[in-house]
Amino acid sequence: MKFWRFIFAILLAAFFVIPAQTYAKSYYFPSVISDISVMPDSSISVVEKRTFTFEGSFSRIYWDIPLRSDQSVQDVALSEDDTPQVKYEEIPSPDSARPVHKFSAERQGNSEHIEAYHSSYNEDRTFTLSYTVTNAVTSYNDVSELYWQAIGKGWDARTDSAQITVHLPSAVDKNQIYVWGHGPLNGQAQIIDGSTAAFNVKNVPQNNFVEVRVLFPAALVTSGPKINETALSRIQKEEKSFQDETILRARAAYGATIASGALLILWIVFWFVVWYKNGREYYEGVPKYFHEPPSALEPALVEALITQGLRVSANAFSATILDLARKKYIQIEAQETISKGFLGLGAGSISYKYILHKDTKRYPSKKPLKDFEQALYDFIFSYAKDSDVVSIDDLKTQMKGDPFKSRNFSKTSRKW
Repeated sequence: MKFWRFIFAILLAAFFVIPAQTYAKSYYFPSVISDISVMPDSSISVVEKRTFTFEGSFSRIYWDIPLRSDQSVQDVALSEDDTPQVKYEEIPSPDSARPVHKFSAERQGNSEHIEAYHSSYNEDRTFTLSYTVTNAVTSYNDVSELYWQAIGKGWDARTDSAQITVHLPSAVDKNQIYVWGHGPLNGQAQIIDGSTAAFNVKNVPQNNFVEVRVLFPAALVTSGPKINETALSRIQKEEKSFQDETILRARAAYGATIASGALLILWIVFWFVVWYKNGREYYEGVPKYFHEPPSALEPALVEALITQGLRVSANAFSATILDLARKKYIQIEAQETISKGFLGLGAGSISYKYILHKDTKRYPSKKPLKDFEQALYDFIFSYAKDSDVVSIDDLKTQMKGDPFKSRNFSKTSRKW
């Protein structure tokens, strides 16, 4: 039974040793719904409805939208799905004072930084962000391509569910539409109708991205970035290689999980065998009480073996005194003292004074002492006033009063 308690204790300790998130103040996204409309001028209109679950007090949220050098973000608007709906007012730049219901939007390098201010505490809040991105669609000779990162890697919180829907400028034959999604392995891409494609995914870890790639007839986009290439075949090959890599990673992860489980089982079996052979309690034929120690070794030697060293401690000192009593070289007397209560009233308390007597009688079972036992025996009674009797209290007091002698004996005892 103790073995399984040991295994449980190790697994429980491992659970708490593994680093975990600190939940005093945190947030995550139960839902992200992104609705993307492709325009004939190669821009896209994005409406993102993002729900935050705040655990603790928060006053700022932000988005960093990745952009190419030829792209820009325009017509930014932000509102909160409250009752009634709260529209946020745009300010020129981020404000360290964090005025509630204000937001700013500015280009920072290769991203558009949108920062908004609110007041939330232990609650769910849903924000709707809308904006337009120019030059978001690239056209080739045969197809136009929208390759958009709907959830960037900058979010340091998980997303439970993400729904990304792409609307084309006009309807075409469904066979002329291609859609792929990149992100967690559980994602599902689908063509809903001749003008709509979607990508749904769940359980997106923090700092992980979600991308959607949609191809459709080039004629649907009349302006914007253009590359003189017939690209459909190349893009299909790219996506096929991505899929093969994803399958390989999935198999590797599955194999690693199986291997980890097998190693854990082998580890438990190994230690079970070790415990079964060497560590389990043996009850058959064992009496309830032991009147003799389980080994003939003296206590000081037992401690040296257990600690795998050649030194002994104060525990060995005390145990050796008891062993000398067992070997009939010392008699231990307990003198009982009863102290009265306050002003002689009450039951008072009982204390004991332990006195060591030399036992000089001869017994047939009496065996000669070993060198270290004789050294301790002589050391103890060197403090006796009549050479035969010394109390434990007097022994302690005199040892403290003569530290030089005590240290010399301690140095000698290390050689036992």
